[in-house]
Amino acid sequence: MAANGPRQSLEVSSRSTALQDFVTAFNSCETPKDVLKLIHNVNKALTVAISIQSDSVHVSLTTMAGLLVEECTFPLEASVGELATKIQGGHSEDDISMTCMTFLDDDGAETEMSSHLKDHSRLTVKTSLCSGDVGRLMYQAGDRVSVLLLGQCLGHHGDFWKQLAVSYPENFQCFTGMHVVEAIRAYLWCFRLPGEAAQIERIVDGFARSYFHHNTPKGKKEQNAMADDSRAGQEGQESMQREGCWDSGVRGWYVYQPLSGPKLLPCCVHCGALDGEAGDLVPCQGCAVVHFCRKCRRSASRCGHAVVGTVGYGRACVAARKAAGTLGPDLKIAFQRNIQGCGELEISTVSEESWNWVLESPFRTEDSVMVLAYAIIMLTTNLHSVNVKEKMKKHEFIKQNREVNGGDNFPGDFLSEVYDDVLREELKVMRNVD
Repeated sequence: MAANGPRQSLEVSSRSTALQDFVTAFNSCETPKDVLKLIHNVNKALTVAISIQSDSVHVSLTTMAGLLVEECTFPLEASVGELATKIQGGHSEDDISMTCMTFLDDDGAETEMSSHLKDHSRLTVKTSLCSGDVGRLMYQAGDRVSVLLLGQCLGHHGDFWKQLAVSYPENFQCFTGMHVVEAIRAYLWCFRLPGEAAQIERIVDGFARSYFHHNTPKGKKEQNAMADDSRAGQEGQESMQREGCWDSGVRGWYVYQPLSGPKLLPCCVHCGALDGEAGDLVPCQGCAVVHFCRKCRRSASRCGHAVVGTVGYGRACVAARKAAGTLGPDLKIAFQRNIQGCGELEISTVSEESWNWVLESPFRTEDSVMVLAYAIIMLTTNLHSVNVKEKMKKHEFIKQNREVNGGDNFPGDFLSEVYDDVLREELKVMRNVD
C-alpha cells in the first residue's frame, strides 16, 4: 500500500465520518501536522431540547439543521453526564465514535457533566475526536493505514501524539497471555518505527503500559505475597519453605538452566554470572538442574528453590526435575535438611500441591516492560547487524538486565527464552510497504 496517496482535502464533513473515509483522508496527509488538522475538522454539533415531565426528563437531539436524531427519557435527577454516555453509545456502526464532548448553555458557557438535565431547557453539544478515539480508529483500520505516517504520529513530541502513543496500543487485547517478544513483533509490524531515540522511547513506553495492563490480573499488587506456599521440611511434608515466601513474578519460572555461548556454559539462573565471576556456581541441591552463584544462593528460596540452594526443595525444584526428566514415576524426591549440605538425604513423596507452579507474567512494573522492550530492540540489532562484530552472549544479556524488574532481576530462564527467540529470528520493525 502506498505511504501517501494523492493529496486530498483535509476537511471531513461531519456527516461523512465513516472509518474508511477517515482512513483515506489520513493516508492523504503528509505530516502529523496535517493529520492534526484533519482530526480537528472531524466534529459534530447537536441541539439538545429538554422538557420536564411529571416524573422524568424528556430529551430531543437534533442536528443544527433541525433533523431529529434521537429522543430519550431520563429520571428527574439524571445528569448531563448520563446524557453524554447515551450519546456516545448511540452512534451507528457506519459512524465514528467521538467521545470528546462539550455541552454549552444558551449563553455559550460550558456546562458541568455533574449538573442536572432538569436545570436546563436547551443545550448544545459538540463532539470531536480525542486521542483515544483516534487510537481506536487506527487499530480498527489495520493494514489500511499508512505505516510510515502512523509511525511518525506515534513518535511525535506533540501533546496529542504523546497521548496517542499511549491510547493506540491499549486496543491490542491480543497482548494478553502473549510472550513479550511475540507482542513486540506484532506491535512493530503495524507501523514503521522512527529512527530517533526519543521517538522510539515514546512508542516503547506506550507499548509497555499496554502490555503490562493486559498481563496483570485485576487486583494484583506489584509486590504480591503468594497465597500458595512451599512449606518447611517437616515430617511427611515436601518442602522447606514458608508460606508466601516467593517473590512476585517468579512463579512458573526458574525451571530451565540458561546455557551461554558456543560452549553452552551454565550461568546463574538469577543474575547471569558465569562460574568464577560471583563465587562458585553450583546447582540447587533441591533439583540439581538450575545453578545459582554464591550471592544469589542466599535468595534461592525466593525463586521457588531450596533454602540457600541447599535445604529442602521448592515447587520450582519439582518443576525443574519434571522438565529435566529426573523425577521418577514414584514421585520420590531426595532433599537435604542440613544447611551445610553434609547430612543424610531425606526422601519425600511429592504431593499434588507441589505441582502447582503455574506460569505467570514475570513483569513487576510498567517500567520493567519498557526497559526490557528497549533492550530487545537493541539485542536484535546486536545479533543480526553485519556491522556488529562482537555479538552479545546469553549470560551477558541476562547480566545487562539485572535489577530492572522493579528493583530485582528477571528470571534467567525467561531472559534465556527472549534471547533465543531474537537469535532465531530478527525482530522486524515494519511490514513491507508496496
